[in-house]
Parts: sequence; C-alpha cells; structure tokens
Amino acid sequence: MTIRLFQAIDQPAVLKMMTDHHFRFPSFIREQYPARWDLFLNMMDERISAYYVMVDEADVVIGHAGYIFQPTVNRYEIVGVVTCKSHLRQGVARTLITEICMKIAEFGNGEVMLYKLDHAENQAALVFYERMNFQKEGIDMNYYTSGFHRLALVKTTV
Repeated sequence: MTIRLFQAIDQPAVLKMMTDHHFRFPSFIREQYPARWDLFLNMMDERISAYYVMVDEADVVIGHAGYIFQPTVNRYEIVGVVTCKSHLRQGVARTLITEICMKIAEFGNGEVMLYKLDHAENQAALVFYERMNFQKEGIDMNYYTSGFHRLALVKTTV
C-alpha cells in the first residue's frame, strides 16, 4: 500500500467510499469536498491544505484523508478520513492520519483537530480517534441539522 497526493482522477472513488459510509458522510458533508479538492489541486500549497489517498498494489484507491489550515483557531483540521469497506480495520485510516500529523508537525504546529458527526451510528469512529490519542474538546449541538452534532477532537502532533 502506498500513500500519494490526491489527484482529480481519484474523486469518483473517494466520493463512492464516502457514500458507502453515508452515516459518517451524509450528502451535506460530501457536497463540501469537490470545492475543497479543486482549491487544493489549483493551488498545491501544502501549508494551506493537502489531500492524500492510499492505494493498493493495483493503484486502486482504498483510503483518503486530508487537512485544511483553519486560521481562526490557528490549527490544522484533519478532514475526509474514509476507508473502503473491503479494507476496514487494516490500518489504512491510522496510517493516513499518522502521515498527516507528521506533516503538520513539520510545519511547527503542535496541535491538530478534527470534527466528527456525533450521533449513535458514528460511535465506532470516536473510539478509533480516542485510541489515536485525540481528546474531546467540545460539542456543537445540532450543528449541521437536527440530530447531527459536531464533536471537536484535538491531538498533540509532537
């Protein structure tokens, strides 16, 4: 398995993975990604944002994750962490997040954050992030829509 920068050709595969995990990526979340990817692909400034995919030996996309610098909180936010269903629990997401945290640490930023949907069907994701040493920072109730709360998690990168 190899990690490489996201390319425009990867978009359909990543959107399919997100759709396959619709409880983590409802349509109002998925709709944000094409514009985010376009911004990255047009600027290619890794200090602002970057997106990565993990591919298997046949160059098939099996995972995706990225980051965006959020100047209002002076932190990088990890976004779009998703693994294809056939490769769940094989270290894909863990490897992508670890790689991103190392990249962010190179920029001299000591913390990284992420938001996850906080609802009953998404509790396994919380357990996963807690095992990766992310800590709860706060929750915004009904942030996206009724019943879809936004849970903020933070991790030290160094």
